[in-house]
Amino acid sequence: MKGIVRIVKSVLLLTLSFEVIGATLSFLVFSKDYPPIRAIGISLFHSVAAFNNSGFDILF
Repeated sequence: MKGIVRIVKSVLLLTLSFEVIGATLSFLVFSKDYPPIRAIGISLFHSVAAFNNSGFDILF
């Protein structure tokens, strides 16, 4: 059981790391066009959508 828990923790940590890095980089771009709070929301949404390859987009 310890091995499974360790693998799940590693996968979650790696997933969150990629999503946070993606959100940070996209925030730098979105912050030029949107207020900070909106840029954070858009960045988080697009980072998760891109990681999951869902194809969702909230920008027109």
